Amino acid sequence: GKTPKYFLKKSIFMLSGIFTPSAIVLAVAGILMGRAVLLGDLMPFAASFAAAAIRVFGRGGGLAVAGVLAGLATVSQWPALAVMSLTVLGSWLLVHFVPGDVKRPWLVIPATVFAVIVIVKITWLVFTTASSYLYFSVLFEAIFAALLTGVMLYGLNALRRKTVHGRTLTGEEVFCIAVLGGGLLAGTGELALGPVSLKGF
Repeated sequence: GKTPKYFLKKSIFMLSGIFTPSAIVLAVAGILMGRAVLLGDLMPFAASFAAAAIRVFGRGGGLAVAGVLAGLATVSQWPALAVMSLTVLGSWLLVHFVPGDVKRPWLVIPATVFAVIVIVKITWLVFTTASSYLYFSVLFEAIFAALLTGVMLYGLNALRRKTVHGRTLTGEEVFCIAVLGGGLLAGTGELALGPVSLKGF
């Protein structure tokens, strides 16, 4: 029969496949992306990064999703936290089931994120407010998130290839990676360690 030692070794092996160095880096990046707030109340980086990480890194991107949710929890309160979490989880779930050989992934993945944000947030607004401004705000955030998703797909793919193959980055890839860096910087807002405070946008 299978001994407890066998199950322990198998569990350690499975965990080592999840908690890889790259997955841990993605989790930390996810926390910052989840915290990134632009123009006062827009949070387009969260769902975008979760979707792009899952698409590029597969199972290894799962910790990025967990990181994003943890980051959201540090800057959002109920019920906004629940709504944002649903957009992240919805994007992750749908993108996870998009076939690897799908045509025009650069269009399909961003469109998926756009649709999830619009459906979840508009549904919430229908039951909570009549403000037309908020509807426009959701539409703007969804468009922004869709554009960011395409940029993040390109940037994360470039970083993965650079790490694995050591290839030289193109100008477009450098730009996309810089946008990723901007999201990380935005997520450092209000973070402080003793007397040292990190300020994002």
